[in-house]
Parts: sequence; C-alpha cells; structure tokens
Amino acid sequence: MEGQPKDLGTFCPTGGCSIAGGDSVICDEPTSVLDVSVQSQIVNLLGELRRAFGFTYLFISHNLVVVEHLGAAYPNPIAPPSGCHFHPRCAKAVPRCSLIAPQAVIPEDDRVEGHLFDSAQSSAA
Repeated sequence: MEGQPKDLGTFCPTGGCSIAGGDSVICDEPTSVLDVSVQSQIVNLLGELRRAFGFTYLFISHNLVVVEHLGAAYPNPIAPPSGCHFHPRCAKAVPRCSLIAPQAVIPEDDRVEGHLFDSAQSSAA
C-alpha cells in the first residue's frame, strides 16, 4: 500500500473508519461487532495511527468503555454541566458558557446554539 490509505477499511477489519480530510478520521461504531480482545487491538491500532499520522478522530460508539480507553471525555447525562453542556470540552468556551445556556439562533434554514453566535442573534433582531 503506497502513501496514506483513503479508507481504513482496507486494513481495518471493521471497515467502520474513513478519512474525512487530511487528518480527520470518522469512526462509526468501529468495534461494535467485535469481541473484547479484538476491540482492544483495534483501539490500540487507532492510537498508533493517531501518533504516526497525527489523526483527529470523530469516534461514534455506544460502548463507553472503549470511548474512555481512547481518553475521550463525555458528560454525565443524569447531571449535565451547568450552562452550555459542551463548555467543558469546547476549545472556544468563555466564562459565561459555564453559567448561562445559549439560546438557539436560526440563520437561514439552519440552527446553532452557542455564545459565539449571540452577536448574530442580536444583530438579526
């Protein structure tokens, strides 16, 4: 195989991963049908690929043990964070994000929520 693969399914038996852009990999339930030992091998392989190629993963899984093993954080659905539920994981969070939940902004057939869009909401009013 020459160069970087365009589809990790070419050597990843789950076939649930694909490269979305130069360094982004989408993994949609890549370990869901595998036994625990093979899940571990796949997760370790994904870690090796991240270190070798600098990949960023969008990892979709119902198996929170696998998600934790990858080092990803997720909120507690029973006791979500105050304010914006994404502020603990958001690189652009500002102090008010932890205090006030953002309101929905609906610009041209779309919907977003976030304090970064508050100015768009007030200018549209």
